[in-house]
Amino acid sequence: MTISNVVNAATIAMHWDHMLAPSDPNSGKTLEDSWLETAKKAAGLVLFAISCGLIGFKSSLLLFGLGGTYHFYHAYQKAQIQSQLPCDEKSGQETGALADDDKRKPENTLMKDFGDKIPAHMRRKVVQEVSTLLDSWSHYFPNPSKELINFLIDEYTKKEVTKEASATSPPIAHSKASIGNVTQVSEGVYTAEGTTANGEKIYFGIEQLDFDTLYWEEYQKACKRLYDNSRGLLNYLGLYLNDDSKLAEIKKDKKNYGLESHEFKEFVQKMKQREVYKGGRRWETLQNTSGGAESFKLMLKRGNFVAYVSKLPIKGRADFPESLEEYPWKLKEIYETCGDTLMTVGVRNIDVKPMFENRGIFRNPLSLIEGGYPNLSMQLHAFVGKAFKTHINSNLGVNAKMYMTVFPLKQMESILLKTVGRSRVSIDHDLPPELYLEESSKRASGEKQLLISLDELASLFG
Repeated sequence: MTISNVVNAATIAMHWDHMLAPSDPNSGKTLEDSWLETAKKAAGLVLFAISCGLIGFKSSLLLFGLGGTYHFYHAYQKAQIQSQLPCDEKSGQETGALADDDKRKPENTLMKDFGDKIPAHMRRKVVQEVSTLLDSWSHYFPNPSKELINFLIDEYTKKEVTKEASATSPPIAHSKASIGNVTQVSEGVYTAEGTTANGEKIYFGIEQLDFDTLYWEEYQKACKRLYDNSRGLLNYLGLYLNDDSKLAEIKKDKKNYGLESHEFKEFVQKMKQREVYKGGRRWETLQNTSGGAESFKLMLKRGNFVAYVSKLPIKGRADFPESLEEYPWKLKEIYETCGDTLMTVGVRNIDVKPMFENRGIFRNPLSLIEGGYPNLSMQLHAFVGKAFKTHINSNLGVNAKMYMTVFPLKQMESILLKTVGRSRVSIDHDLPPELYLEESSKRASGEKQLLISLDELASLFG
């Protein structure tokens, strides 16, 4: 019998609650200065007084002595058991304190190494958020680099600064352009209504690809049939749009165009009005469609996503008629089957990083002829971000995405930076090694990697 066990047993025996919870290592350990403890002691004295009146003082003293000995015996047994437990299990309170200390260790390290970079009033919050994020990314980056931590500290500091600024200033407005709430319409398919900058009603959709990606491949080939620089229907027509004799010859080509005389005349008139002909204002745009469309084709793999904008409500997976499988297609057939789709982009689900890549964004060449529905590209990017944030991430679990990355052409880079704001976009040399993608061919052609947080992206259009 050690002195420490005797003292511990006496501490436990002073409280009755350990008799009610014998398996709880903490019961009977803490002296509470409360009415309950006072009431317990008063009740004991009353019982002793009643016992003295009934059976006499000596008998009562003997009876309470035996009860006290039994009470102390159990308290001593409990003290012995506790003394044999491992150090981290002797006290629930001690264990809890140690756990809290363990949780705070990463935060304390971050505070020591990076705290000076953060404004004092938001320092604790930023450090806690970054620490939590790094913990959730441990399967991606078990040993995060200093560059990554520094990057996240900067990102979350800017986020808090932006929150403070937005509390005193109105949000940036994007004309009438908007994106509504994202809803799920079927398994793996999400949609939202929206309006363009001109107030036109549009519908966004995103669907995850399974083994059957044929219909999107056929859509891409149908568009290629229109824009192809060597034999595309629109390209060929645009080369001779101001040559009446050649137009008369093309109009008779039912095999490739399939348009009635009045339909052909209307279509040619639209191309002239929109200047989609060689030397016209939008000719180069048609020629450049191939770059985005070919990159889009590379994204059509199981596990990736396709996002698009349509004139019509989206009720499920995209459904293009079987007639698209018959090549070559007539212009009229493509117009009737694909004309409602305005723009598409491939979304690469990057398994080993907390981000997705939007690649292969292109406008349907027919939309270029029809006109209207301007400035869709940034709305489509923003919709993808909103869909990931509100729905898709919950299905990805630990592989949830926090960022969108893109390698835009120069013109698209300017649009993106202007819409989002340069300070909210990280570019190539700003990126830590963990978020840097090795795309030597793209960088060789002058394209840079841009990274935007989902929070920034999803909030662009409401």
